[in-house]
Amino acid sequence: MKILHVLWGYSPWRVGGLVQYADDLMEAQSGAGHDVAAFFSGRRGLWGGPVLDKWQRGAIRNYEIRNSTLMHLGTRGTFPAAAELGEPCSERFFREALDDFTPQVVHIHELAGLPFTLMDIVKERKLSLVVTLHDYFPFCPALNLFTPQGELCRDQSGGGCAVCCSQGGDGGFSDRLRTMKAAGYPKWLFAAPLLLRCGWDLLLSRWEGDLTPAPTEIYRERLRRNIDRLRRVDIILAQSRRTREIYAERTGRTDIRVAHSSLAYMEEIVPRRKESIAAPLRFATLNGAAAPHKGAGLMADTVEILRQRGYDGRYRLDIHGDMDRNVRRRLLSSASVRWHGRYRRNRLVEILDQADVGIIPSLCEEVYGYVGIEFLARGVPVIGNRRGGIVEYTLNGKTGWVNETGTAHELADIMEGVMKAPESILPLNDWIIHNRNAVVADRKEHLRFVLECYEEAMGIGRENL
Repeated sequence: MKILHVLWGYSPWRVGGLVQYADDLMEAQSGAGHDVAAFFSGRRGLWGGPVLDKWQRGAIRNYEIRNSTLMHLGTRGTFPAAAELGEPCSERFFREALDDFTPQVVHIHELAGLPFTLMDIVKERKLSLVVTLHDYFPFCPALNLFTPQGELCRDQSGGGCAVCCSQGGDGGFSDRLRTMKAAGYPKWLFAAPLLLRCGWDLLLSRWEGDLTPAPTEIYRERLRRNIDRLRRVDIILAQSRRTREIYAERTGRTDIRVAHSSLAYMEEIVPRRKESIAAPLRFATLNGAAAPHKGAGLMADTVEILRQRGYDGRYRLDIHGDMDRNVRRRLLSSASVRWHGRYRRNRLVEILDQADVGIIPSLCEEVYGYVGIEFLARGVPVIGNRRGGIVEYTLNGKTGWVNETGTAHELADIMEGVMKAPESILPLNDWIIHNRNAVVADRKEHLRFVLECYEEAMGIGRENL
């Protein structure tokens, strides 16, 4: 089978569970004898315009747009936003990739940095189309359906999107910085040219209006068209039941399938049995203080509540990953908190071994949340908010404790309860060890399921000819 994946690029230029999942899936499909290719908007250099770079990584053929005119900045949105409705250069490159590779199935994981019209091109060519939902990007230009006020976004009109994207663009600074770092260039060599180029782009783009938030009408049209596109996709895969529910509510589709997934490196994480719990009790969070939607404010509020209850210094909270600067002072003023900064995957098992309980404090509707699976893969029970897919592996009395309200007061109550009865961790650890396969998805089974979806999608395509 010839499969073209549309994705958010590769490590080290891109990071995160979405990137790793797509990479693992392509490698598994290639290893199973399928012909696999990838199309994505990738690196951004200091000079030159958009080009389509064709290169090989092992058996996987890659079609990479370099120096794209679209700049995706995560929770800040994409600039210029109107280009998501259609951008001739990316569309031409995509058609070139389709002509060159001639896929039977196109599997879209992410369209960040690309126009949504690529979905239209797939349907125009009468190719089979499968979409995996890794976030809420088709509805939400800021990815997470989470408002600047710290609330879940209920707006289904697109009217509030301009507010969420009000910070504007960065002149390509983020993409260029990642590209230069990944290439291993010393900072002294690229710092000055990088600042000069991005400064020039900022001036030029502000003059042309490309880095300012788009009018509300653009976001409304973006949402309207994407809902229509999702209704025409052959097969849609969601990573959790909650994600399926949100997409079904907005598209009217009742045939979205749920497919839990895991990542290749998790197979190497072996559960560890705990015989006893030493004092002080150690809680840990992986990227749980990185941003408001990840739970940074919730963690700071919880630490303050525990301080007021007299627990400061009587437990440990290890925070790994970035820390939102707005809560940094509040968190680091606690005698219980240790901030370790960013971490590499080769240290993950060591980090997990230092934790008695993991915390997943996300306030957004997490599509799944791989960090929770990482804790459980090592046998560490978790506290998770009732948000998105988190509750599909956070099971009261089995794998941990559910924060039903998603509030700091309830999280503090749960943590206090565990500190008063640390022995309650041991039966959870035992249950996780004996039921690991029910918690961590089997990758071979997942691969089989995805390939069956491709076959079904091709059957749907033949019926529609």
